[in-house]
Amino acid sequence: MVLQLPSKLIPRQSDVRETSNIVPSPTIGDYTDAQHDHSNAAAGGAVSDVSIDHNSTTNTHNLTTDINHDALTNFASNEHFTEASIDHANITNIGTNTHAEIDSHLAGTDQTEVNAFLKHTNTDQYETIYTVTAGKSYFIDTLVFSNKAAAEEEFRLATGASASEVDILVITTPANDTKIVSLNTPLKIAATTRLSVYATDASHSISLVGFEK
Repeated sequence: MVLQLPSKLIPRQSDVRETSNIVPSPTIGDYTDAQHDHSNAAAGGAVSDVSIDHNSTTNTHNLTTDINHDALTNFASNEHFTEASIDHANITNIGTNTHAEIDSHLAGTDQTEVNAFLKHTNTDQYETIYTVTAGKSYFIDTLVFSNKAAAEEEFRLATGASASEVDILVITTPANDTKIVSLNTPLKIAATTRLSVYATDASHSISLVGFEK
């Protein structure tokens, strides 16, 4: 036997949240930013300043565009500097040379190789081999003397105007031989100085190897 029961509709309840056990009863006004202390929130995790990783948060400030460093307050005087207050001379571990000395050194490394050559054509006379460029110094590190005569020859390297030469180096070269003189310390010749060479024979040649700067 089958019993047929009359259908009964169960009324649908609206979404009602249980608040009867909360004392005191909360109101919307209780939930404001000023009333929330995350570090004291029960069972919500203790969120404190030290536990927040700003590198992991989203929508953070752009430190280079959003923050005015000149308007910062509450910082130690030795922890925040304006660009104008930084003196590079007071920075430690910067070496012994000043910026001016470094600039001067870099300017001095601008050098040009200069190789001067002279084939002596006049007997018993000084002949010009090179005149140092204005504003530069000439550093000679190698000299080459080639003696084509059948006898020993004395070469004289001199500075000064014509008829007022002053010998600065005298080298004797065997007959039909070439002598190369390398200097440990380059011979420095001042700007605009005339360099000349004296030899007793007209068939000799002389080379100066060095640089100007």
